[in-house]
Amino acid sequence: MPFIKVGRFNLTDKWQFTPEITGELIKIETVDYVFANEEYLKAAVALAFKTEDETNTLFRQLLSYRNEKDLFEFSIPRGVENWSIGLKRLDKSSVAWLVDVYVFEGYIVEENIAEKITTRVIEAMSNIYSRGNEANLKPESGEKSLDAGVVRTLIQSNDDRAYLTIRVENEGVILFADKDEQGNGVNVIEELAPGEVYSLPIADGIYHGNIYALSENSTTISFTEFTK
Repeated sequence: MPFIKVGRFNLTDKWQFTPEITGELIKIETVDYVFANEEYLKAAVALAFKTEDETNTLFRQLLSYRNEKDLFEFSIPRGVENWSIGLKRLDKSSVAWLVDVYVFEGYIVEENIAEKITTRVIEAMSNIYSRGNEANLKPESGEKSLDAGVVRTLIQSNDDRAYLTIRVENEGVILFADKDEQGNGVNVIEELAPGEVYSLPIADGIYHGNIYALSENSTTISFTEFTK
């Protein structure tokens, strides 16, 4: 059964959604790719479903700007009868980003959702330990207090970073890769909801640079970094 095109999207910093679909295997292709030298373009891809008047997104995955087709697999939670795919741009680049979204309608994941999540965590950790003899990764945990509206350095750059988990408490937090001379955050890494636990993507090589954090209200954010 072939992939079926379900839409073309000009990615922005607002969520956009495909029509309702029945498959769980998604293919996304950048249209009219232009080499963006030294630009870090990225977007979020998520499963989306409605409850009453609210659209929910979960199982967010990272979409990179490149001249390749990307495949994403989503497991549908029990009780969700109708779903779609959401897309949201995370960077602030002026480069236009147009994508085509396809669904493989005949592909349904038959695993229990909890087992699926566990499998993905195991695979991620296996990727870490498979890069040479790295069984002796060293964890280091920390905590930072954020003042309202102030961009603060959360974690310094680390060339030996192998895995990083960030935990948000009662306020939403925006993570940045850079900070300009005026103290504003630049190049959004991720926007985290209150209570969210976020891990840096490692599939294409983990980000080793500084990480800055911003919250509209005062809050505390904690992290655990594993180094080689």
